[in-house]
Amino acid sequence: MNNPSALSAVVESILKQPTPEALSKLQPLLLVIDTPEAGAINDVARDFYMYLSAIRNMLTARQFPVLATSLAVTSQSLGMTEEILSPERTNVAKVLTDGLRMALDVLSTYQFVRQWEPGFAAIHDSASWNLYEHYWKLSVDTQPDLSPVKRAELLEELFTLVRNPETDSALRLALLVRLFQWALITRLVRMLDLVKGTAT
Repeated sequence: MNNPSALSAVVESILKQPTPEALSKLQPLLLVIDTPEAGAINDVARDFYMYLSAIRNMLTARQFPVLATSLAVTSQSLGMTEEILSPERTNVAKVLTDGLRMALDVLSTYQFVRQWEPGFAAIHDSASWNLYEHYWKLSVDTQPDLSPVKRAELLEELFTLVRNPETDSALRLALLVRLFQWALITRLVRMLDLVKGTAT
């Protein structure tokens, strides 16, 4: 991999403030890596980009930056990003669940969030559809011995809230963003493991 430090910096920016601009910086770094795993990461990043772009198009120029900032993980977890992308990485789940409750608390205070229903439902539905496919493929790659029935059961449990139209829109947003981040990080870790394996 030509520039792991640049990759780490971009991933940190996506965790710090998930925006289309942050994700667009990831694309050229992935396109120069000619591996199926890099392609899979780019697919996740593309759908994440489309989701955030759709959300932003529904908001005013002042509202979206506020929204993106409220969805950031905390500075303590941002300090772990370099660890995650190294052989001595820490627990990925800890970083991506960090700050989720705080995000929900902040989102619930904004009047424009309360006015989302039902306009944002179709955007959330489309994102959850795409994410389900990404997680299915990720499960196939990481758990190849899992039966299709069991795989579906696990994913249904994971996606219960985000696929339910009755779930509060702010909660769906926060969970979908975290699921996108989690898929990106998990794929990146897998790619680095595969690169390390071929180099030894």
